[in-house]
Amino acid sequence: MAASSIALPDMGDSTANTISPDEERRIGQRIIYQLRQSGSLIEDPELTTYIQRLGQHLLSASEQEVTPFHFFLVNDPSINAFALPGGYIGIHSGLILASRTESELAAVVAHEIAHVTQRHIARSFEKATRMNLPITAAVLAAIIFGKGDPDVTEAVIASSIAGSTQMQLDFTRGNEKEADRVGIQLLALAGFDARSMPEFFKRLQQESRYYDGTVPEFLRSHPVTTSRISDSENRAEQYPLRPPPQNINYEFIKARLLVMHSQAPQELVERLHADLKQGRYKNKSATRFSYALALQKSGEIKLARMEINKLVAESSSRIPFLRAQANIEQVAGDDESSLKTYRKALELYPGNEALTLDYANALLTMQKTTKARTLLDKFTRYNHSSFIAYKLLSQAEGRLGNKPAAALARAEYHYLRNELHMAIEQLQIAQEKENKDDYYSSRIEARLKKVKEELQHLETEQKSSPHKGRFD
Repeated sequence: MAASSIALPDMGDSTANTISPDEERRIGQRIIYQLRQSGSLIEDPELTTYIQRLGQHLLSASEQEVTPFHFFLVNDPSINAFALPGGYIGIHSGLILASRTESELAAVVAHEIAHVTQRHIARSFEKATRMNLPITAAVLAAIIFGKGDPDVTEAVIASSIAGSTQMQLDFTRGNEKEADRVGIQLLALAGFDARSMPEFFKRLQQESRYYDGTVPEFLRSHPVTTSRISDSENRAEQYPLRPPPQNINYEFIKARLLVMHSQAPQELVERLHADLKQGRYKNKSATRFSYALALQKSGEIKLARMEINKLVAESSSRIPFLRAQANIEQVAGDDESSLKTYRKALELYPGNEALTLDYANALLTMQKTTKARTLLDKFTRYNHSSFIAYKLLSQAEGRLGNKPAAALARAEYHYLRNELHMAIEQLQIAQEKENKDDYYSSRIEARLKKVKEELQHLETEQKSSPHKGRFD
């Protein structure tokens, strides 16, 4: 099947006669900012890289130019996924754990991509009138993540604005069927099992009957009917049956999330030990990996160390194993072994973000600040998108007394988090610091000018918007 058979309208097409792509992007950015501030996002580079690559792989199958997408993980055990204005797609960690194959996970991501490309988000959002950007973002975030401050959440949702916005989160039956159709096409063209979408939705529907008076959030905002499942099954049958791709990283991601969400690590240790002993597992390496992490979380460091060392001995080039081994060695008090593991891992994977940030964190913890600073300075010269790297670099520079460099790195940290005012504040602080050489003075001046211009452009754009008063 030709990839061109998928009709994916660009978000800047003629249908965008009400809310512009720039306005959508600003709304999405504001919501992401609020979710990050609340601690709802998973920021681990290994996990975020995985979900980004999965999303981009699905998008590449369309072979069409679409607005840039941003895929992110939400630290929440509930089964849910959602699309925000501006191409921001969130996947709850609980949904990943509920999936049985990577094709099932890809099915949900493809479905959410379709909601954006078919402009369901923009069209439904446009129904919310007389709403400005800050309030809209706050309401959407409160509705999607109502597990923070209950008083604040209740107050927001009780308002008339929240009531009208809630309606915009629910898609029509036509929207859902169209998202299924386009999503199934994306799945097939990306090499996944097209049948995984109706199968996953059907299983969620069946299993929800056994939940304690509740259903997964995903089924609430994406209602699944017998008719819809039947229709998606018929569409999926039009594609050839092919074995789904075997991505071991999917299994390791699930292994880490399983331990991350465990509230009773000792019970998890016992269950995983029994599973391994009786052969109850889909992937033995992933189950052993979960077991090692669960042992660490339960405080059984000696056993955890033994288990992870066995895994590394069998598969010495797997990044998840190497990261866990170095971390467990550090927890065990063997700093030199931990640093040695990081060095060997970075020889295999030079510039890997997860390994680099872990290594830098370990160096800072061990008071090896100069080495951490050198490592991070080199990393940020080639990787300009990691705000965590700039945060660590700012700490290292500050400890070494390099105040202008520390402020400059802190400014980049805020800039990458879309906190332009705070970035400007840090750059102005850097300008005022003494003992600046010409190199830092010119860098700070140039950066300050650029960020100010960007902020001014953004403010001008908002003021000139035809929706002024609603989105500025």
